[in-house]
Amino acid sequence: MTKQQLAPPILVVEDSPDDCTIFEDAVRMARLTNPIRFVEDGAEAVEYLCGEGDYADRSLHPIPALIFLDINLPKLNGLEVLQKIRTNPDIMGLPVVMLTVSNSDEDVLRSYELGTVVFIQKPVTPENLTSVIQSLQQFEVQLLGPPT
Repeated sequence: MTKQQLAPPILVVEDSPDDCTIFEDAVRMARLTNPIRFVEDGAEAVEYLCGEGDYADRSLHPIPALIFLDINLPKLNGLEVLQKIRTNPDIMGLPVVMLTVSNSDEDVLRSYELGTVVFIQKPVTPENLTSVIQSLQQFEVQLLGPPT
């Protein structure tokens, strides 16, 4: 089995196709081998993370190493998803990067209260996401770059 097959995915919870492209570019720029999984709304994110419904097979949908979570999502917003993550013992320790167009102090404060590792205001660029990814690697988030 190759290192790429062993790399846990990065889950991106984002309803904007343009922002999804930015994430793909950032992961490529960071030279990570982690696959990227995309889900479009908060309810789908919870299903993925809890291994429910279409995501019940953990061999096909493994627990991610890192989550990028938009606050403004359909069905469940990002803060609701983050709260569900932090109350589920199986996934409560996953690192979550919160993303939003909001500059609301309340959103920022609530995100940190719920345990986000960093809060990024949109618009995001591949360059600033690459910097965040590289910073998280320094804190031993299990992201896999090129073999050394």
